[in-house]
Amino acid sequence: MPSKATASSEFLPKAVQPLRLGPAAWEAIIVISLAIAVYLLSSKYDLLEKFVEFSREHEERELDEFLMVGLFFLLYLIFLALRKQHALKKANLSLLQSNQELRQAIDEVHELRRIIPICARCKKVREDDGYWHMVDDYLRRHTSLKFTHGICPECFAILYPDLKLPDAGLEPPADSSQAENV
Repeated sequence: MPSKATASSEFLPKAVQPLRLGPAAWEAIIVISLAIAVYLLSSKYDLLEKFVEFSREHEERELDEFLMVGLFFLLYLIFLALRKQHALKKANLSLLQSNQELRQAIDEVHELRRIIPICARCKKVREDDGYWHMVDDYLRRHTSLKFTHGICPECFAILYPDLKLPDAGLEPPADSSQAENV
């Protein structure tokens, strides 16, 4: 349910609607406001001129050199902060991509965890839409599995009773109950 402020602002003309700003815009407004405040304070009290005058009077203290070193460190810190921000953005993008891959993997696991109706005779799988598909077609469509086909020794003996199975150390089991337990 929309709040009163949202509901009432929907009917206002665009020129009168409240301004919605993102974090970057607020950051820019704060920086500009601080810059204006520093300008007004320094122009009112002539802070830099007073600092220059003080450093001329006390040249032995090397205050102007300390000011330059301080400015260098300030610029260096800004550079480091920008580098850190860039590294954080890059890491964030990497994490978002990893998150997306993990969500996809979880979705695939959930898809495979559910109970799958399968025909007791032909081993076809019934989809949610009611159509029956071969097991390998179903798994290929719902996972990233790829299949290659061959013939097990038991089926070879049934399909080709006149041929002898090539000797590869794979003899068909004596009874079919052993084949299902393997």
